[in-house]
Amino acid sequence: MSYTSENTQQAYLNDLKIFCTFLDEAGVDLLQVRRTHLDVFSRVHEQYTD
Repeated sequence: MSYTSENTQQAYLNDLKIFCTFLDEAGVDLLQVRRTHLDVFSRVHEQYTD
């Protein structure tokens, strides 16, 4: 809630949607996410945003 910019909020929402899609495709429940999942997501996501 501290980010009042609508653009910032939308960007975070988009990132969360992408992350949740990644988890769904990997068969990982959101509540079971570990650091390794975040690391893999970060590397994969970075490839598509560079």
